[in-house]
Amino acid sequence: MSALELQRLSTPVLAGCCGLIGGGILVVAASNLSPVIAGLAMCGLLVAVAIMFSPSLGLLLTAAVIPIERLGRLTADTNMYTVSLMRIIGLLALASFLVHAVHRKWKFRFGKPFFAYLVYCGLAILTVFYTTDPLSTVRSGSAILGNLIFFFLVINMVRSWRLTKAALLVWLASSVLVGVYTMYDWHFGRAVNVQRIGELQARFQTVYSDTAEWQQLFTESWRLERDYFYDPNMHGVDWNKVRGQYSKMLEGVSTREEVNFVIGEMIGELNSSHTYRSGGDEEHEKQTSVGYLGVDWQAEGQYYKIKRIVRGAVWDAEARSPLDMPGIAIKEGNYILAVNGLPLTTEGEPFAAFQGLGGKTVELTFNTTPSWQGAKTAIVETLKDEARLRHLEWIEKNRKRVEDATHGEAGYVYVRSTGVDGQSELILRAGAEGVRFVLYAAKPLGEKIFPYGPFIADRQDEIQPLYQKYRSGKMEHISEAPESQRITY
Repeated sequence: MSALELQRLSTPVLAGCCGLIGGGILVVAASNLSPVIAGLAMCGLLVAVAIMFSPSLGLLLTAAVIPIERLGRLTADTNMYTVSLMRIIGLLALASFLVHAVHRKWKFRFGKPFFAYLVYCGLAILTVFYTTDPLSTVRSGSAILGNLIFFFLVINMVRSWRLTKAALLVWLASSVLVGVYTMYDWHFGRAVNVQRIGELQARFQTVYSDTAEWQQLFTESWRLERDYFYDPNMHGVDWNKVRGQYSKMLEGVSTREEVNFVIGEMIGELNSSHTYRSGGDEEHEKQTSVGYLGVDWQAEGQYYKIKRIVRGAVWDAEARSPLDMPGIAIKEGNYILAVNGLPLTTEGEPFAAFQGLGGKTVELTFNTTPSWQGAKTAIVETLKDEARLRHLEWIEKNRKRVEDATHGEAGYVYVRSTGVDGQSELILRAGAEGVRFVLYAAKPLGEKIFPYGPFIADRQDEIQPLYQKYRSGKMEHISEAPESQRITY
């Protein structure tokens, strides 16, 4: 049989094979999915057949779908293997070229640029064997391999200037259309169901799916507790069962805040302290600062007056009321009539006049009587928060109470945490507390730091050794005070 006869025979044989395969796909798609999916599958098959008969058409279609590679993805970006319209068309074009090249005995062209890129591709594949992130490495390596295949296709397919111009024009037109569509979708696109991102939908999607990342966050949190929780028995909790229970809750979340909530509830099943979760791409509403004067307000008639100025220890400069600063003439019992010239009346909360003024300089109009006659002004810098000031005042009251109750025999030091702030405050305060001092903690501080307070050190010269013992975890010389020595307040 001659070569011409073989070529004539191959055309109907190829058409018959495509028809049989297409018919099978059509029947399966129509019976298992839907007529719409079956129709799309048949259209795709017709395009595939056309590409197989004309490699030039395959090149032109490849150029057309390159700009929509991101829009035409049929799988999520986080998948190990990404399926996209561009890759499908590109592989069909490559297959068509190879069939025609073998049939017509075309010579393959490579060139030095191709071999240089081939070396680069080989190095990328080798990184799979020593990477710490196999998933990302495989995805990146497959993308580089895909570029090499496309490079090979272009080198061998572009055999005429006419075909080159046609491919460039098709690519340019497709790029313009995709750009116009993307701008329209950004401003006027319909609401997107995030649960279906990455799936084939009625229109292409241009947003990224968070759901796969959320599932990974949940799984990694579960694994961290499984692998590093101090109790191998997990406090008696069936940790695999917990994962199954809370993974079902994760299916219903729609925001990162809800993801954090589910993770926190799952960790809470361990019933253990110091097991936290925080952070992530949470949505934060716009907040307006409020200025504070570090005072207790009292409404009297039409105006507010300063009932009391909050004060910590005399020597404590960490936080002070703006009205307790040198040169400020506003005293307890004075009326604040205006803030930055705007009247402050009892028709609203006093803090309403300080909205947006946290940590800023303001002008206060004040008087000893609720009258504008003879009123004066003072310039102060407000506090952003007065919680620490009130805390210091509470600590100082406790210190004075212990001092008065023991006639100076014992001192009081508040250790607010086991961190650097608590350690620094312990050493700072303890040195000024006389012969004996009491350590008091707001909560249990852990078995390797301080157990429950109060504690008593017998001599002032134990203060520095106490710190050293604390740092080394050896507290044998610091014992809990006997019942008879405890101070109740």
